[in-house]
Amino acid sequence: MEGNQRILDIERVLESRSSIVHDQSRLIGSDLRSVFSGAALVNWLLNNYNPTNIDKEGLVKVIRDELFDANLPHQLIYSLDEGEGFKDSEKSSYRFIEDQFKEFKKDKMILNLYGNDTSNLQFFYESKGEGITKALEDLEKVAEEIYSNYLDETKTLVDYVALEESEVFNTRFIEAVTNLAYVDISPLINDQNKLKAFFTNVYNLLAIHAVIVHYRSKTKIEISLIERADFYTSYKYNIGGHNYTLNDIAHGVFRGNSSMGIDATSTVLEFTLGTKARNDRFSGHDGRRKFVLLYLDPRTHFVLNPAIQSGAPLRYYTSEDLDFQFDVAARQFCDKYAVIKSEKEKTVLEVPEIFKLYMFDFAKNEEALRYYIWSYKSDGEEKDNILNQIENNNLPLRYARLNLDLNNKKENPQ
Repeated sequence: MEGNQRILDIERVLESRSSIVHDQSRLIGSDLRSVFSGAALVNWLLNNYNPTNIDKEGLVKVIRDELFDANLPHQLIYSLDEGEGFKDSEKSSYRFIEDQFKEFKKDKMILNLYGNDTSNLQFFYESKGEGITKALEDLEKVAEEIYSNYLDETKTLVDYVALEESEVFNTRFIEAVTNLAYVDISPLINDQNKLKAFFTNVYNLLAIHAVIVHYRSKTKIEISLIERADFYTSYKYNIGGHNYTLNDIAHGVFRGNSSMGIDATSTVLEFTLGTKARNDRFSGHDGRRKFVLLYLDPRTHFVLNPAIQSGAPLRYYTSEDLDFQFDVAARQFCDKYAVIKSEKEKTVLEVPEIFKLYMFDFAKNEEALRYYIWSYKSDGEEKDNILNQIENNNLPLRYARLNLDLNNKKENPQ
């Protein structure tokens, strides 16, 4: 209901949460003391605060619109049954935003909240500050300092050991990413380039942060192939009250709310046919759904670095120069990894298997894929040679395995 006159006094409702959850632990369980049922909230409002004297059905709609709607900057009440809508039921369980954040802070996988000092931060409905503008400025400053001082000359490998001990990481970086949990990022929706730049930067910084936390817990600076799948689905940032894993950002935000990686069926169908088994990574009641980009930009694969050696160079992306920066990244990737190779009497265009795994992000078939890759090769003899052989139908693709070793500068000097 943003932009419309609210019926409920949000501050009054939130201040009354202790009364609303009173004795709910007796009904639901002592380990869920901050939880209340949908029916409890509806009944409390009917009996204690119903400013326009609307009926019960109308009040339920007001709760959905003003406290729970996924399009709100923050959902002020959270469902314990993820993806469920608000229900006037004793069996549906919810928490208020402040109580839900207490739970978030207990989760060691939420890297920008667990163990961090949030005493000076305010929720969006309390704050009269600079909001997302200041948050982005702070994030850019620390990212630029990290990328300037802790990367190798290729801007791909990270000196994780030195970064883990640094002042910029342990103070200013932690402060900047912690603040993201309390900021309303919904203004970014009005500019897709701003939204794309924001989540590109957050993805790359979350990956770096996750490696350091993983290193601290394992006392070794490596991530095995077995650990990789868990790495992308476990570590997360809370942004504006919602949690995002690396897969949530890559597949949910960037790849059209794709469910790839959620289960085997979804993954196999998308890899082999480009067909989505379902489209519900973020359901209709999930506040993250509104941040899904309106169209899939294949160049995303050239700018996100999932902490691997075959990943993209790390840089801070800005909305003003985004298309140029993405084009540069695409050209660098194709120049480096897409090369003509001769084998006996056969010539092939060797490309990273990312083009096979995500074939349908780039093109409808291999023939179109060859032209796509060619379009991002730098002008010169090699590009001309590729085009000639494509047009003569004499340049099959061969897919090379990605180097999934950790992009650690110390162990992999260039």
